[in-house]
Amino acid sequence: MSTEILQPFGLTPYGSVAITDDPNVQARQHIESILATSPGERVMLPSYGVPLKGFVFRPSPTRVAGEITLAVTSQLATWEPSINVLNITPTPNDTFGVADVNVDFSLNPGAGSSSNIATVSLGGTVTETVVNA
Repeated sequence: MSTEILQPFGLTPYGSVAITDDPNVQARQHIESILATSPGERVMLPSYGVPLKGFVFRPSPTRVAGEITLAVTSQLATWEPSINVLNITPTPNDTFGVADVNVDFSLNPGAGSSSNIATVSLGGTVTETVVNA
């Protein structure tokens, strides 16, 4: 079982770095990282990330939703093959003037039997819902 630094970075009450070994939390963090990174921002990995900010002010919401879905699906397949994407739903969020991208995913067999929904807002907020199957 692997461990990763818990995001956002923090310390435990004992002063050590907070870590997680939960595969669902790790998968959510990986999705967040891919969606929050624009291509060209990551050193030595110029194709890593999804250009979500570039989609915000484009006309034709239906076409943009399809482009976002295709970009997210492609990036997750490339960088996180252990994540089984069940559904991607880009939705406008009128409250904040940004868009949310809901990624419904599960981990490949052997890693657990729950379905997860990670909601990533362009402003950087991430929420997660776990649905036990």
